[in-house]
Amino acid sequence: MTLASRFLARLLAFPPADTHDVLVERDVEVPMPDGVKLLADRYAPRQGGKLPSALLLPVMG
Repeated sequence: MTLASRFLARLLAFPPADTHDVLVERDVEVPMPDGVKLLADRYAPRQGGKLPSALLLPVMG
């Protein structure tokens, strides 16, 4: 966590992060209704449980 992100988190009164140990899965195929498969990156806490994950679809253009 950078100094700027800590400052911004404190300024916005965000709660502290639950985990910094993250599992990253690259190029996860996400099928679309038209048959195209998009590639995404999935970030999830390594410990599992009910913590959130993020699925990022990069925009190419």
